[in-house]
Amino acid sequence: MIRVAEAALQELPGCVLVVATNCNGGVKEVLCFADVPDRWALWHHRCPEVADFAGQLHPILARARLRGVLEGAFGHVTTLGLASQLFGLYERMSSATFWTIHASIAATGGLLATALRGRLERWLRG
Repeated sequence: MIRVAEAALQELPGCVLVVATNCNGGVKEVLCFADVPDRWALWHHRCPEVADFAGQLHPILARARLRGVLEGAFGHVTTLGLASQLFGLYERMSSATFWTIHASIAATGGLLATALRGRLERWLRG
């Protein structure tokens, strides 16, 4: 969250900017508000079907959405209706499910590296 300096207020409709980032730190969206919004209301606005998040959001005075690399790379999938399902999956799941999936991915990688250790060592040695 960024509180805008007085000098810049002539250019913006509000004095508070909320910068939404992805897991890699890339900017996804910038929202402008008159007052500091409640954190859980922001999450509820982003993921309304997740029961863990609740709250009423102040009016959004301005919005800028930035296209990401994945969104641009897989834009052709949008015509099939798959992109919104794939990209929206994480936004609809609970935090427990999110972290369980990520822990499972990491554990699977570790098991594969252990199982393929000999082959990986030979491959890395050349």
